[in-house]
Amino acid sequence: MGLRRQRLGPVAGRREQQDHRCLHVRAGVPDHQRRLLLPVPARHGAGGRRARLRPAAVHQRGRPAADLPRGATRLALADGALLLGRDPNVEEIERLRDSGFPFVYVGHREVSGAPISYVAADYASTTQRLTERLFALGHERVAYARLGDGDAQPSRDREKGFRKAMPGRLAGPVWTLAAETEVDGLVAEILHGGVTGVVAEQELLAEQILASLQRRGLSVPDDLSVVVLGDSTGARGGEIPWTGLAVPREQMGREATRLLIQQLEDPDAPTRSESVACPLIPGATVASPREPGVSR
Repeated sequence: MGLRRQRLGPVAGRREQQDHRCLHVRAGVPDHQRRLLLPVPARHGAGGRRARLRPAAVHQRGRPAADLPRGATRLALADGALLLGRDPNVEEIERLRDSGFPFVYVGHREVSGAPISYVAADYASTTQRLTERLFALGHERVAYARLGDGDAQPSRDREKGFRKAMPGRLAGPVWTLAAETEVDGLVAEILHGGVTGVVAEQELLAEQILASLQRRGLSVPDDLSVVVLGDSTGARGGEIPWTGLAVPREQMGREATRLLIQQLEDPDAPTRSESVACPLIPGATVASPREPGVSR
């Protein structure tokens, strides 16, 4: 695990130059999370000097920083931090909040008691738009499917958007699969139930659905339209241009860094939560449902 101290240069409008130390603890950060740590655009500090502000992050694995003995935690080396994690221990975040340490969470994070500052991807709105697009194409039975735990906040936000698109329509099922080995059974259920459109939370799941269809001599989108909601964890990748959304990771990192700078410059500032729109990816995996007996 590498330990690096970074400096945040002077912020525009300040008369005195003030450096802020931020901690970046690296412990096997996946590639898609590394993009959160890219530099933000340079800004002009006092005297017209250019200041490059870099996001700082704490990516924890193993012993939580909040549990370390007083004076031993590496957070003590920093003035503030960005926190990353799909499914963290909320109690640890609450302890960090109660300690008064400045931080911003990258991702939607609800806690009990006083709120925390975070920057989230607006999964709900974009998922709703993608689901409504399937209905606009003529699909009457649309289902939602995911691999793994559906209790994580990003998963709940995506499902919320799916359900918002349902009022006044025949509600489609929501399937949560424990493992990839269940995909064949899922596809059998899809075909048997007359589902013609699927909103897949993970690209890996979409890949497995496609493979299962191909083993049956079927295809996407001729026999089943598939939308992917931006989670590329574990995906094999390939040439399939999935229709779906893109997770605005870099913009989330920039906005979270901006909020963190504001906290450091004004410790009494109220907590803030912001959402970043998810760009739509047109792709080529949705189409109007094919009428029975009609080939394309």
